[in-house]
Amino acid sequence: MLVLRAAAAAVVLSACVGALSACSDGDSTSDGSGSSDASASLPDNLCEPVLGAVTDEWQLTEDAHRTEGSTATCELTGPGDTSLRVTLTDFGDRDAAAAALDLVCRTAVGSQVGEAQRRCELASDRVAGEPFSAAYAASYAEDPSVVVVQLRTSDDTTALAAPAELASIEAALQDR
Repeated sequence: MLVLRAAAAAVVLSACVGALSACSDGDSTSDGSGSSDASASLPDNLCEPVLGAVTDEWQLTEDAHRTEGSTATCELTGPGDTSLRVTLTDFGDRDAAAAALDLVCRTAVGSQVGEAQRRCELASDRVAGEPFSAAYAASYAEDPSVVVVQLRTSDDTTALAAPAELASIEAALQDR
């Protein structure tokens, strides 16, 4: 079930972009709150900062990357049926990013975001020899954006290192 929710995260996030931008009045002014054309800061290839953030021991290789409009995606694979998908979406303002995070957390990740929190996560139990999966979504304080990370692996070493590695990905994307 976690895998289905994680796979839906990118679809939901992409839908959020269109729905929430339609609600915008289009009269944005620079008020020092960080509202700007955030999509200009998306990397052409999101896989570059992601691969730079994870350990070489995961032996990940790029399967695909795409940057369209305000959303960038990266898909990587590795040994042990390891797959890592990262989706980064920029929004016009913090309210839109918060609404998107709430929607993604409730519908795709399957875990509610708490009051004044900027992340949600759900991970399967680590059982030796069984596939492990994790999904989380987070928004950033400085940029109105949401990142969704989805990991699935049958490699026990990768599963054990997953929390630290996924935190490294999030940190790398905050510094973009």
